[in-house]
Formats: sequence, structure tokens, C-alpha cells
Amino acid sequence: MSNTIERTRGNIRVYACGGAGINLGRMVETISEKSKDNLNFAQIDITYVDTSLANAKGLPKDCFYHIQPSYTHISDREDTLDGSGQKRDENAESVKQAIPDLLLKHPPKDINILIHSGGGGSGSVLAPFITAQLKKKGLEVIIILIGSRDTLKDITNTIDTIKSYAGISKVNNSPIAIAYEENGSEYNNSRLSSQVVDSNVLLTVNSLAVLFSKNNERLDTKDLEHWLNFQKVTDYQPGIVGLQICDRNTAKDFDQNIVSVATLHSETSGTSLGSNNIPSYQCRGILPEELSSVVVDEDNNSKLPLHFILSDEIIVDSLFSLNKLSAGLKEKSQSRPNMVSLISDDDNASDDGIVL
Repeated sequence: MSNTIERTRGNIRVYACGGAGINLGRMVETISEKSKDNLNFAQIDITYVDTSLANAKGLPKDCFYHIQPSYTHISDREDTLDGSGQKRDENAESVKQAIPDLLLKHPPKDINILIHSGGGGSGSVLAPFITAQLKKKGLEVIIILIGSRDTLKDITNTIDTIKSYAGISKVNNSPIAIAYEENGSEYNNSRLSSQVVDSNVLLTVNSLAVLFSKNNERLDTKDLEHWLNFQKVTDYQPGIVGLQICDRNTAKDFDQNIVSVATLHSETSGTSLGSNNIPSYQCRGILPEELSSVVVDEDNNSKLPLHFILSDEIIVDSLFSLNKLSAGLKEKSQSRPNMVSLISDDDNASDDGIVL
């Protein structure tokens, strides 16, 4: 038995929602397995949630929650749900009624990370309903949202998902942090591949596991609570904010308004974001030496400090861009003439529609 004071290890619950969320959750499980005995990382427990079994093959039964149909309003549903087909209201009532049981069987932890796509029909509804329940309980939540511009349906679903989080934030008078990635989005004049987005998601989860490990000197639970709930320590009102993780090099190029930031640094790296990036609130923690020594670039120079930035511009800018694109596509669609009918009254079709 140790005679020294030790802190309890941090715990993270990941709710991997819908097909995209489950696929990313599998990747997260691979990296979390490597650090499961490393106290420099929070313990990560993953729960997979879906309305379909199509993405569940090979998952441990005790880690998967399959949403079952609700008969409250619809009495003729099938015995088992099998997806939403990108229709966000398809299974919304069943999802809503299942959340209390889900949280009872897979209880939340110190910090709860929800991973899902915005363009699908299941994950984009599951995650907001889970978030709404967690926020009602006053629990900490971070969203990792994968948007898409591949089709008009992807775009409108992503827009409605972001608006859902804005609504949840407003109802609960509580901020919601969203790490937003987008398949096919432009970055430095090149399009991000799904592999790059996947890599960014894994880096985000891994970095958050370090931040919430409870093994960073001078960084306590209340510091991180105020980082996420910045309205308690700043003049900002609650709302949705974007989460961007920057190192010493990339922080120099960050040009959006910073509301709140949590910073991990070494004894010698300092904590400043630069004279042009002064946040309203900043909490700081010193990384364990064994971690700070490996956070280096290709030239073996330290990339510390590591900044977890919350900005009120990231999501707003993304939503504005999506709305603009959606409006243009809808205008183009509405300007097209009606689809030409290939059959006329002169064809004398039978009651079955058959032309003989």
C-alpha cells in the first residue's frame, strides 16, 4: 500500500452512434486498448448504439445497444428496427424512449464523448437524444461530429443535427462543445479524405484521454468543468462552440475568436497562444514527463504546449457554409422542369399500369 497521495484515474464513456460512429468506435477501441494500463490516459469504455444490426457484426454483446421499436404511437412496427435510411424522424420516437434504459445499462462517466455522423438517419438522432438526457443530468459532454456534403440529404441532415445541438444547449442553458470534421471538406486547397478525417477523430479522442486522465499536474476537475462551462467564469452566454486542438505551431495560425482553452504543457514550454490569441478563460496542466518528451515534430522539436480551444465561430461558420450550399442546390433543383412522363392517357394502361 502506497504512503503517497494518488488521484483516481479519469474515466471516459464513448457512445459510438449509428453506422459511422460504430466504425470510428472500433478504431478508438484499438488505440484505447494500447493505453488501458497507462495512467497517463483516462480509462475509455465504449458503447455502440444503433437502430440496425448491419454494422454490429463482431461487436461484444455487452457493449452494443440495439434500439428496439416503440409502440406508443405506431402499433404495427416490425419487432426489430433495421436502420433509418437517412430519414431522421424514422425512428425518433423509439430512440427517445430507449435513452433512459441505455444510460442505465451503460452509465455515463466523468466525461462523455459522442461520435457520429451528421448525414445519416440514426447516429444524427441517437447522439442528440443522448446528449439531451446527459445535459439534463448536468453531466459533461463532448461531441465529435462528422459532417458531409456528398448529397443534398447529407447536407440537410448535418444542418438539422447542428441545429439540434443548438436547441439542446438553449433548453439546458449549457454549452455544448463540438469537434467538427467533414468528409470532403477543403483544407489548404485540398479535400480531406475519409482516412484523414478518421485520423483526426482518433487524435481528438486520444488527446482528450490525456486531458481527462487526472494525471496532469496543476489541472483539477473544476478547471476542466469551467473550461467546458465557460459561462461560469466569463461573460459569454452558453451556446454551441467548436473544439479545435492545436499545438505550438498550429496555434499561431488560429484566427477565430477563442472563448475558452485548456492547455497542456511541459515545465519549459510555456502556455501562451500568442499576443493575438487571448482567451477569456484558460486552465493549464503540466504533462507527465514521459508524455511531454514524445510530443515532438518530425525534427524532434517539442510541439508543446497543446491547446484545446473552444471557439464560438467554428460551428457558426460551418453552418453558414452548409446553409449556403443547401440553398443553392435546392434552387437548382426547383429550377428544373418537372420530370417528363413517359406515359400518356392515349396509352390506355390497365388498372395495374400495364400497357399492352
